[in-house]
Amino acid sequence: MRTRRLSKEQGKQCNISRFPNFHKSGSIKGMKRIYYGMDALLVRCGDYIYK
Repeated sequence: MRTRRLSKEQGKQCNISRFPNFHKSGSIKGMKRIYYGMDALLVRCGDYIYK
């Protein structure tokens, strides 16, 4: 599964921490299937993936 990427600086600028997230070692496919929907856009910033 693909994710978009942001640098930590870009994440701080847009206050990405306010969005739901999970650790990069989690299952992207499982999180999309169970919680977010298969068409959800996920963004990786540092060690976390945000919806």
